[in-house]
Amino acid sequence: MLAFALPDQPTRERLWRSLLPEGNARLDCALLAAESHGLGASRISGCIYQAAASLPLALALALSLTLTLILTLTPGRREPSAGGGGHRRRRGCRGCQGCY
Repeated sequence: MLAFALPDQPTRERLWRSLLPEGNARLDCALLAAESHGLGASRISGCIYQAAASLPLALALALSLTLTLILTLTPGRREPSAGGGGHRRRRGCRGCQGCY
């Protein structure tokens, strides 16, 4: 079995810079290197892939919360009654979920 030494802080900083996509000026790679003490290259790479995989879910949740807040705070919007949604049944409406 081969034993590899863990990368030091300058090496971890280079790893972060090389593994993150271009245009990552908002990320502090020096801080990431300092905080990732004890991680090897594969663990650092795994962190980046896990964050990238989690991003669509986080964005979807943020969008859902934003839309909920917008709908909740919209003036004049009626809360749905127990029997349905947010508008009176109009001529031609076939009893959609939005009727009350």
